[in-house]
Amino acid sequence: MSPLMITGLVRHPIEVPPQGMRVPRLDRVEDFHCLEGWVRPNQAWSGFRLAKLVGLAALPDAQFVEIASGNFVAVVAFSDMESHHILLADTRNGQRLKESTGGPWRLVLSGAACCQNVKNVERITVVRESLGETARTLALSRINKS
Repeated sequence: MSPLMITGLVRHPIEVPPQGMRVPRLDRVEDFHCLEGWVRPNQAWSGFRLAKLVGLAALPDAQFVEIASGNFVAVVAFSDMESHHILLADTRNGQRLKESTGGPWRLVLSGAACCQNVKNVERITVVRESLGETARTLALSRINKS
């Protein structure tokens, strides 16, 4: 598996976690609510604050970050990154994330719709203008098919 890179409108690509290890880890415990109506209480996430990782290389005119797994894309505005404490997690409940649990990297957005918590993050791209988010539409289409 190739390393996760932060690319796009950056001074230089950032490999996560090797270059990200200069950024302190963040731990957070919160309930996880799914659009399907179920809840997983007290999920302990650990990883890196996305704003700190992106801040290592983003150019001044960058406005958005696209976090993707295949065609499943969540978009976060730079103006929202700090206030929402967005986490790029590699562990949950003290265990390394596996592919089946959304690993090796998973986006965790406090208070956001669960579909924005991208599992199996493959790429992070810093952009001036976003091409648009597909996460909510794809997640709702999966629910409506069942």
